[in-house]
Amino acid sequence: MENDNPEQQDEVKVFESSFQRITEGVVQNGFADGVADGRETLYQQDFDRGYKEGFAMAFTLGCHKGYATGMQQHGTTVCTDLILKQEASRAHCQLCTDKTLEERMSLDKIIAVQQKHNAGVKEKLAERYGLTS
Repeated sequence: MENDNPEQQDEVKVFESSFQRITEGVVQNGFADGVADGRETLYQQDFDRGYKEGFAMAFTLGCHKGYATGMQQHGTTVCTDLILKQEASRAHCQLCTDKTLEERMSLDKIIAVQQKHNAGVKEKLAERYGLTS
């Protein structure tokens, strides 16, 4: 049973267009919220990953600096070692020393560069002081 009343047909058209307009807004807002949440999650994961790498190296350097300080107190000149005298937060951060890495490489490659540097530093410290971490 179709209703041919023009007034009711107008109401149906208004209802349909209103429903479509409201639905599109909700979908767009939902999409934008999803993108923002995804971006925040990715940033947090990458931050956590970088923090873990940085903390491990800083801890290793701190252990060796503590050892060097103890040796210095016993009259040894270990504390003059350049690796240990460098400010760990800047001198051993490959991204800090080469700002172009961020533009040229993915995060995985930057971390690989940092890990290679860290391994080299740990190897030198192990050779010099016979310590492992």
